[in-house]
Amino acid sequence: MNKRWEFDLDTGDRQFKTWVYSDTGKDIESRFKPYKVSNIKEIKQTNTKTPSEQLQDQLEPIIDNIPNSWSDLETV
Repeated sequence: MNKRWEFDLDTGDRQFKTWVYSDTGKDIESRFKPYKVSNIKEIKQTNTKTPSEQLQDQLEPIIDNIPNSWSDLETV
């Protein structure tokens, strides 16, 4: 499942705008029965990395520069 789909989900007492991954989007309604699914549309992804992976990419250079122990610190 590599495409991301946004849709409205009506549970009867609450309504949500949410998303899931699906190859075609045709299985979304059956995955959320008995709730009502509407307004299904594919979300075009410009970045294939997840938000977690993007954050990891930003933090790695910072983490790589943190000393592992007190003995790794330079003395002045």
